Amino acid sequence: MRWTYLLTRLFILLLILAAVYIGKDPLLKYAIIHSGQSLTGAKVEVGKVHASIFDGKVYVTDLAVVDPRATMQNLIQAESAYVVLNPNHLLHREIVVESGST
Repeated sequence: MRWTYLLTRLFILLLILAAVYIGKDPLLKYAIIHSGQSLTGAKVEVGKVHASIFDGKVYVTDLAVVDPRATMQNLIQAESAYVVLNPNHLLHREIVVESGST
């Protein structure tokens, strides 16, 4: 067995896992903002996002969606929102919300 071959592959795998772990929250924040703005046609603001990939839990703080008809009012506003998604459906590119609270 060639140890350099195995160690190189293991190092690359660890780098990929670290990038996914570090980058999941900013990427999810960008996805929430971008998809919310494309759905409503209005500005969407999100404070922080924390997600657990294996549990399917998403915690969002300072969520605000501006009302497209009255730009000085918010259509949706929440200090914090907590959503539990079904992780089995996420593997099939489906979003199924099991529970949520604000």
